[in-house]
Amino acid sequence: MKYIKLLISFVLTAGIFYALNTKLGSIPPLGKFLNPSSGIWQNESDESINGEVTIPGLISKVTVHYDELMIPHVFAENEHDLYKAQGYLTAKHRLWQLEFQTHAAAGRLSEIFGEGALEYDRTERRRGMGYGAEQAIAYMEQHDTETLRFVQDYADGVNAYINQLNPEDYPVEYKLLDYEPEAWSPKKTALLLMYMTKLLAGYDDDLEYTNVLRLIGEENFNLLFPDFFDSTDPVIPKDTDWSFIDVPQTELPESKAVLDTIVETIEKPNPDNGSNNWAISGEKSVTGNPILANDPHLGLKLPSTWFVMQLSTPEHNAFGATIPGALSVISGFNQNIAWGETNATRDVIDWYKIELNDNRSQYKYDGQWKDVIVRVEDIRIKGKENYKDSVLYTHHGPVVYDKNFKSDNEHAGYAMRWIGHDGGNNQKTFIELNKAKNYNDYISALQYWNAPAQNFVFASTEGDIALWIQGKFPNKWEGQGKFLMDGSNPEHDWQSYIPQKFNAHTKNPERGFVSSANQHPVDENYPYYVFNDGYETYRNRVINTYFNSKEKFSVQDFKDLHNNTHNLKAEELVPYMLEHMDISSLSEDEKAIYGEISLEL
Repeated sequence: MKYIKLLISFVLTAGIFYALNTKLGSIPPLGKFLNPSSGIWQNESDESINGEVTIPGLISKVTVHYDELMIPHVFAENEHDLYKAQGYLTAKHRLWQLEFQTHAAAGRLSEIFGEGALEYDRTERRRGMGYGAEQAIAYMEQHDTETLRFVQDYADGVNAYINQLNPEDYPVEYKLLDYEPEAWSPKKTALLLMYMTKLLAGYDDDLEYTNVLRLIGEENFNLLFPDFFDSTDPVIPKDTDWSFIDVPQTELPESKAVLDTIVETIEKPNPDNGSNNWAISGEKSVTGNPILANDPHLGLKLPSTWFVMQLSTPEHNAFGATIPGALSVISGFNQNIAWGETNATRDVIDWYKIELNDNRSQYKYDGQWKDVIVRVEDIRIKGKENYKDSVLYTHHGPVVYDKNFKSDNEHAGYAMRWIGHDGGNNQKTFIELNKAKNYNDYISALQYWNAPAQNFVFASTEGDIALWIQGKFPNKWEGQGKFLMDGSNPEHDWQSYIPQKFNAHTKNPERGFVSSANQHPVDENYPYYVFNDGYETYRNRVINTYFNSKEKFSVQDFKDLHNNTHNLKAEELVPYMLEHMDISSLSEDEKAIYGEISLEL
């Protein structure tokens, strides 16, 4: 009997040890989580921000000063040390956020959460997020090794912080989810920028619009979804002279939309996100100098998307908001200029129907069969076997929808053409803006920016204000990309790109201010096709009306405008609604409310 009791005690003890050290559903391993020497209790102590630390590879001494708001001010003797220090400090304060964003971008959440995240991971892999990041690294390797070295410096700084951590030092999120931080790399910075590109890529409704066209016809579609509204007050003033543009718009080919439809599309950016920026000239400023304000487009999060820093070397001194994972100040100022961004929501994602052969090894293009490239996405799943997803790539891009994903058509797929897959050197734009001294430097920095399309606002101590709508934009024929296109027709490809110097822009406009709020970038006189993919039509008019309302403005006026809650949409809609409303069936309480609203108007 005593042996039976001993065996039972042993089994129970082993079971307790197993349960305390095993993740059960969404519950972390409680033994590890509650361990007094390495668990959550170690996260109660405040980490010191005083003293000296060693970052391998520093060329000279770096000094970091924290102000009363705990904002780090970084002073380095050269850029390599500066970006090592930025990476180190970002990891010190935002390690889990820094890393988790790139796990999400790469479609690697199943490694952390298990099978419940598989559909998300498949979506991001089929969206080509990893492919786009690899293209960006390949571009830098070929065209700009200096920027790639800076990105590596940042990675070295992040890794210097990670390498000094013991398990008890890991941020609490790692302990809750039972995993460890991994080494940072340049590809992770590229993934972070792809993540931002995805979040700001516009509304991408080609497939949905195609379904609407199929249901209601072209005439009704154009009535409901016009490219321009009478009330449009564009980012670039309506009186802008475009006569300097000498490269014509691509000619319209003979073609028809492919009226296919699918039941479900992949997740799109949040349509409720918004952004605003503006700058006034010295003539409209009570100080006699330009004033600039910027409210970027990303949603509210905890911790914040933004991380405020000062980054200084003997050659430049920038202060403002960075994004964990990216180098430099993203939106801010230096001794000579200020800059900021709002989302331009330009249509840089198009969709093509792809005809596949019987074994899906080739696709039809220009009357011939071309080989597909198969990218096998090996998705690791916590506690399960890996899931392998074969994604077909055409010259358009990845075949996102096919018989294996949200479609049941054996011999057809839908490929995504996205400027985000083209590679490029977005990081260099911010490195150069941090050092810019004037308008010409600002223009030079913007040339490297491919995607997402952004409204870059600018002001300088020389008195200039400007706004460029910057990105790499295909020169589309009229209507191209509004609906699903035939992927076998070469005339449906992007034929060329709008030269960067012809991107819509304005400098020192006569009205004395520049502004953007996600509205239409231009009026109908701009000589290139710009598809209205859901541009904002109210906030921009509130802003522009405000700056046309008086001669001079102060910083307090800027604050008041940021806090403006006036709903122009309601102002225009409610009187019409009240005038035409049938109130005969309203209750007494409802009639009372109707009367109160009518009196307010």
